Amino acid sequence: MRRKRIDADNVAKAVLDALTGVVWRDDSQVLRLRVEKVDARRERVTVAAGPCVAGDGDALARLRARIDGAA
Repeated sequence: MRRKRIDADNVAKAVLDALTGVVWRDDSQVLRLRVEKVDARRERVTVAAGPCVAGDGDALARLRARIDGAA
């Protein structure tokens, strides 16, 4: 059976939506987005996020705590 190809832009949209309310209030706050489809046989998503605006430096800590809680 052939696997369905997943468009990189659809994966990016899903990741942006999933992180709304966790890392940022709205995905319109994202300043830079890099999407790269490297190897379609190895499915994975890597997200790196960091504070860009002073005063919201704990956003990444909240994300890490949420991920640790799900593990």
